[in-house]
Amino acid sequence: MIKRLLAVSIMLVLLNSGTLLAGGRPDLAMLKENISKMEANKQKAAGLMNMLNGLKIDAGAGMWNFLGRNGNEKNIQKRNLILREISKINVENENISKLLLDSREAVIMEMGKNPANSEYIAVLDYLDSLAVKEASGFEFLSESDINSSDKSTEHIKFLSYKLDMQAQKLRKVETLINYFITKKKAYQKANKGQAIVVMDEYIKNLGNLKVIGSQSQEYISKVIK
Repeated sequence: MIKRLLAVSIMLVLLNSGTLLAGGRPDLAMLKENISKMEANKQKAAGLMNMLNGLKIDAGAGMWNFLGRNGNEKNIQKRNLILREISKINVENENISKLLLDSREAVIMEMGKNPANSEYIAVLDYLDSLAVKEASGFEFLSESDINSSDKSTEHIKFLSYKLDMQAQKLRKVETLINYFITKKKAYQKANKGQAIVVMDEYIKNLGNLKVIGSQSQEYISKVIK
C-alpha cells in the first residue's frame, strides 16, 4: 500500500508541475547495470586518488641530486597518467549520469503501474540522488556578478537571457522540493526513519538553493526593468 501511495503521489506532483512526459518502459536491467558501472567507477577513481596522493615530489631534489630528480620525473609521469585516467572516469560517469537522469521520469511512471516492484524503488532512490547532485551544480548570478552600473544594450540582453535560464533552473529546483516533500510524507506514513532524514537533507539543501536563485532573479529584475 505504501509503495502505491508513494508512486501515485510522486506522479501527481510531476504531472501538476508539467514535467512528467510520456515515455517507454524503462530497461530495469540496463539501469541497474549503469548504476553498478557508475559505482565501480567511483571506487576506481578513489583508488587512483589514493595512489596519486602517495606519489610525492621531493622539493629538495636539487640540480646535482640525480636520484632525487629521476624519482621526481618518474612520479610526475605517473601522476599525469593517473590524472588522465581519473578524468576519463569522471567523463564516463557524467555520461552515465545523464543517461540515468533521462530515464528517471519513465521509472516513476513504471512505479505507478507496478508499485510492488521494490527494484524500481531502489533505482529511483539512486536517480533522485543524481537529480539532487545535478541541481546542486546550478549556478546563479550574484549581486556583484550582475554589475548594475552597466546599462549597455549587450549587458541588458545578457541579463535577460540569464533571467530566463535561471527561471528554468528554479522551476526544476521547486519541482524537486515538492517531489521530496511528497516522498517524505509517504515515508512518514511507513515510519521509514532513515529515508525521512535523507528527504529532509534534500529539502533543506534545495531550499537554500532556491533562496539563492530567487535573490539572483530579484537582482537581475531590478537592473533590467
